[in-house]
Order: sequence, then C-alpha cells, then structure tokens
Amino acid sequence: MKTIPSFLAAVGAAITIVSPARAQDDPLAREREQQTGTAITILFDNSGSMKQGNKIGQAKSAFRAWLQTVPADYKFSLVTFEDNGRLTVPLGEKNRDLVAQKVAQLEARTSTPICGALRIARQQIEKRRREVTPYERHVVLVFTDGQETVDKRGNDGVRADITALRKQTVEVVGVGFHGEGDYMNGAATRFVLANNEAELKQGLAKVDAEVGSVDDLVVSDADLAALKSFNAAPVKAVSAVPAEVQTPPEPQEPQTAHATPQAPKERGIKARWIIFFVVVFLIVRRLVGHHNRKT
Repeated sequence: MKTIPSFLAAVGAAITIVSPARAQDDPLAREREQQTGTAITILFDNSGSMKQGNKIGQAKSAFRAWLQTVPADYKFSLVTFEDNGRLTVPLGEKNRDLVAQKVAQLEARTSTPICGALRIARQQIEKRRREVTPYERHVVLVFTDGQETVDKRGNDGVRADITALRKQTVEVVGVGFHGEGDYMNGAATRFVLANNEAELKQGLAKVDAEVGSVDDLVVSDADLAALKSFNAAPVKAVSAVPAEVQTPPEPQEPQTAHATPQAPKERGIKARWIIFFVVVFLIVRRLVGHHNRKT
C-alpha cells in the first residue's frame, strides 16, 4: 500500500513533464482544467420499509439540510428505487436544488433494488467519462434502511457491485439507517451507521469532509494500475481551430539516407496527464480544506 507521500513521489516525474507555462499555452490543458470537479450520485432508498417510524421524513429532513451545506459548484445526480432503479435527476451542473426538491417529493413505496440502482450509477459515470470529461472526482452515496430484495445475489451482489465501482476509481459511501446496511462496511470507501435524524445529518456531513481527504488517502497498487491503464476519449478543446480553416502543413522535404531518425513518441502520456491532474486536484482540495477550516 502506498500512502499519499509515496504516491506523490511515484508520480513526481509525470508532474515535471508539463511546466506551468506550457499548461497555460496548451488549449487542451485549459479545457481539462475547466472540466475537473466533484460529482455526487445519491442512491436514495424510498422503499416501503422507510414508512416505519417516519424514517422517510427523517431522511428527507437530513438530506435537505446537508444539500444546503455542500458546495454549489458540485454536480449531482439522484437515483431512486422505483422500477428496479430510476434515474430521477441526471448528473449535471447547478442542480443541487432540483435534487433537494425531488427528495422532498419521494414516497416510501418501492422494493429495495440496491444493485439495480448501483448499475444505473455505474453506467451514468461511464458515459460521462466517455462523452464529457474523465477528470471529475466521482462519489456514489448509497443510503438505505434495508437489504437487497430484487437481485438474486442479495447483499453479496451489493458488495460485488460496490467493489466494481471502486475499481473504476469511484468513491462509494455507504449510509446505513436504523441499524441496517452494515453489509456495505468493508466494501465501501466509507460506511456510516445512523440510528436517527441527528446521526444521519452527522454522517452526511462527513461525505465531503472525509471521503477523498488526503489526510488518510491510501492508494493501492490496484488503484494506481487503474489510473495508468484508463484510456479516456480525447476531449475536444473549445478553442480548437475548425478543420476547414486550418492552414495546410507545408510540404516536407524527403529524408535522405543520412537524416537523423525521428525520436519515437513517448508512450504513456495519457496516463501521466491523468495522474498529473489527479494529484493537482488532491493538493488543491487539501489546501482549500485547510483554508476553510482556518476561516
């Protein structure tokens, strides 16, 4: 296991590849900087068991209070438990209030298809990484007061699907309500058990404060390998010159037998870019966290 200092040392060479001046002059680098951020996908349990003891009311109140404290520039998504998992609010920007509104309207009347909801979350994240940006920090928040009731694998399926998400460098927070959900403990990045509304509010407050914090970040060999092997679709720079107005390249003189052979392109540049931006994001996040705590 590598702690954050050893991880930074391991990617130090990659960081030095791109100097600040070069990053500022590179339109693709500027575009990538604009596409980093945090995206939280909430899996909200509105199964029939949430009616008991007004658990649904407690959860709505806790989530409403928490959403008002989360940075407004975060991207959000809401997946509920209807229809074996339903994408109620697609992942997007400036939709925090819409998520809060949809949570307030939920009724406790479904089964508990946690695996189905996790599948929707995974597919949405994969699509966003392909079509929008691969550089966001993704957090999946699984809130439930029960056990898997639809997938034949049961709770083993929940653990397996959470593990699959983590292998894709997605952070998973499990929140068990009123004594349930502890089967996620050990599979999720973090697990919080809440027995009432006050404890749920405290647990939700830790989602952004602790998950992904560099204070206790541990990067396993598998995580590092996933970062190196991840091949994202190229992101088109907004300032790129359209093909029809680009100046055609000047004809090249044929090489003679004595011409110096061109050096092969350095491989692994995509991996270095990804590692560079991950490290920069974590460092900036850490500095901002220290500043906020001081103020």
